[in-house]
Amino acid sequence: MSDDDDTGPVGFLGRLRNGKVLAWVLIISLVVLAVGAGTIAAIVQFVVQ
Repeated sequence: MSDDDDTGPVGFLGRLRNGKVLAWVLIISLVVLAVGAGTIAAIVQFVVQ
């Protein structure tokens, strides 16, 4: 017997084996980081002036 059957639930980390899911997670996280950094920079610039 082998454990190669993919019939059971794999969970979130198991789904990351799919390259498309990993790519979307990276894209979304980069967008969130960019928006957050832009917001922090705008707030700092507003406070300094």
